[in-house]
Amino acid sequence: MNKISTYKPEKDQAKFVYKSPYINVVSYKDWLFTKESDMVVCIPYLIEENKIILRIEYIPTFEYRDNYENFLTVMSGTIEDGEEPSQTLIRELKEELGIELRYGMEIKFDSELFVSKGNCTKYHTCILPLTKGDYNEVVATTDGSIAEQKSSSVKVDVKYINQLKPNDVITALMIEKIKKYLNIYD
Repeated sequence: MNKISTYKPEKDQAKFVYKSPYINVVSYKDWLFTKESDMVVCIPYLIEENKIILRIEYIPTFEYRDNYENFLTVMSGTIEDGEEPSQTLIRELKEELGIELRYGMEIKFDSELFVSKGNCTKYHTCILPLTKGDYNEVVATTDGSIAEQKSSSVKVDVKYINQLKPNDVITALMIEKIKKYLNIYD
């Protein structure tokens, strides 16, 4: 069993090596790491259609490393100041997928996971089962960025789920989570 620590660090011991609106580099107790805003990540599952919604995204970070532009990912979004994860998810569903949830729909997050040892950002993960009565399809509003304009959403029939080739760790994890949710095994 894991022990849960109640230790609260002295954050005033942290020094910012680099600061920007999107990413910070922090030095804390001889450890150097990045600090970004927490994020929500989600795979909506359309129950009646037996499909999940994923993204084909233009991601300059991955392009820099692998020299190609489009990557299979899950829907994700940055939690803005003052937002709860559920508010971020509602906003991002509309921006990226064109899904407007009906008012008052309950959203359950599975877990909060750190991105890596070198980053103190957390992902708030969610498998979101939806019936046709839970949402309306609208035109995706997008955040206006070039990357989002070059990206698109795709509905994938769950019978093809074992053929998916995710490009990042969180997408791979979320695909495994939806497979477990749907009792799909390799």
